[in-house]
Amino acid sequence: MAKKTLYSHFSSKEDLVLKALEKDTLSLFSGLKLNLKKQPIMTS
Repeated sequence: MAKKTLYSHFSSKEDLVLKALEKDTLSLFSGLKLNLKKQPIMTS
């Protein structure tokens, strides 16, 4: 019983971490997109 609750606790924690990472990645990408829009990079 204790093992089960421990596992579910860890899995929920992992979920939070994954969600946080996803959010960070999304914000990073949107930031990159903004930078790309701001800076006209060499266009071939």
